[in-house]
Amino acid sequence: MGRLAKLKRELMLESNKRLLGEDKLGIEPVIDKRGGGSVGYQIFFEEGEDTISDGDKTMAAQHLAREIMSSLPTIERFRAEKNIPKFITIGSGTSSTGSRDRNAELGRARMEEMKDVVFTAFDIVGDTTGKYVGKDVIEDLITTNTNTSYKPSDLNPIYDRNRSVPRDMERYGFVVVRPLTTMGLDKKSIGSVGDKMRGADGYVYEDEEAIVKAIKELETYSDIVDLDYELRNNGGLEGFINKTIKDGFTAMGSDTEEREDIVNAINNAASNSGKGKVAKINFAPGGAIVSIML
Repeated sequence: MGRLAKLKRELMLESNKRLLGEDKLGIEPVIDKRGGGSVGYQIFFEEGEDTISDGDKTMAAQHLAREIMSSLPTIERFRAEKNIPKFITIGSGTSSTGSRDRNAELGRARMEEMKDVVFTAFDIVGDTTGKYVGKDVIEDLITTNTNTSYKPSDLNPIYDRNRSVPRDMERYGFVVVRPLTTMGLDKKSIGSVGDKMRGADGYVYEDEEAIVKAIKELETYSDIVDLDYELRNNGGLEGFINKTIKDGFTAMGSDTEEREDIVNAINNAASNSGKGKVAKINFAPGGAIVSIML
């Protein structure tokens, strides 16, 4: 990372510390990957229809409401910061028989019906807790995970779209809820990780395993950024790693495994925040190094 970019990031961190308070920087809302995972519900539509019965809608909403309710504390806490992941995915499908315009119209209408299932699920949560989430807030939590509003099935172009028989399984709608949780280390915990790493940097040799173990405590992308700032007088996170995890006599041989463990730990923390990979191993003339892009 260039010196100018690093300086800008440090200034931004200082500003955030003043605005948010130091103990809140690393805490953020994330998709919970540690529990039972996501819950979903799939619905099938009648030919040419874009609505389902109230009974089916209620059944689907009840199935989803529990995971939505478990996410409510996280939504409450972070709504003002507008950094909540879109944890609800909706989608729909149509058969490829009939006209493309009509299928597109049905696909969009079925997407709206799936969205209404989500609204009903939040209403059930409100009936239970006495707290009703506004529709504008709910809209911000929904994604289609696609560039189109629906997914039509494929029909071989040799067949007549208007005369071919539609398949029931192609007329579907679905909702998937991936519950939210709160992760991240506060200022004290980040300081503890930094102290463990500095303590493992000995005069005679470095305790690579202790450094790896400390880095594995990181939970989120914000933690990576905060630890980088914590180690600013030690070359930053990247500089500290490459100073201590190195091939040669002092490391008692190759540190390939430790380097890979560090990269995996950093990228796992970034993934919890919905980020792509930010760390990788590069091979330079002097040996392998860890590169971190924040």
